[in-house]
Amino acid sequence: MEQKKLLAFFVALLIGFGGGFWIGKYITSAEIQKLHSQIEQAQRMYPMLAVPSQIRALSGRVAAIQGSTLTVEVSSANPFDDLPKIRAIAIGRDTKIIKSVPKDPKVLKQEFAAYQKFLVKTKAVASAPRPGTGPAPGFLPAPPLPFQDQTILPQDLHVGDGINVTAAENIKTTLKFSAQEIRITNAVSSQRPRIGAVPAPILIPAPLASPPR
Repeated sequence: MEQKKLLAFFVALLIGFGGGFWIGKYITSAEIQKLHSQIEQAQRMYPMLAVPSQIRALSGRVAAIQGSTLTVEVSSANPFDDLPKIRAIAIGRDTKIIKSVPKDPKVLKQEFAAYQKFLVKTKAVASAPRPGTGPAPGFLPAPPLPFQDQTILPQDLHVGDGINVTAAENIKTTLKFSAQEIRITNAVSSQRPRIGAVPAPILIPAPLASPPR
């Protein structure tokens, strides 16, 4: 029921904003104030959608790169987020730039073998008759991940990359700040063809020979 109310409110809110663009010059200040009051009321009703007072991380897409400064288009799924959508992010000497890369198959195989041995040992301890020797209830170690973090250089960033950025201070409304860490979430460089790669030739079938007359 609450989800239906929330959905209905969002639909009404979008219709209100769309109509506002069309007849904006006819809307009075009292109506605008009423709309702001309704938004504030919705934020109180659904606190999970309220914009926090402290923000130290954001996500977005690299729109431009100029020297050691990135212009990032910030993305947000929160309809009440009216924070700046364009940020200038400086890459400093201490900024960590990270991306996930596949692990070496041999290393991953060794990690899975060790994980299996650990599970067998944990199961044996849990079935031991002595009380207090088993693992905590509900304890289940996470399996090895097929990826690992790799530190890269600023020149490995490209326009169009999706990134997560963290900072040491509150960046809620800050237009320009220094990044503490930049993590690539969707690298467009991985979708580009390798330099020097030769595309496969296009095979064109030979025309059929005319039948003898």
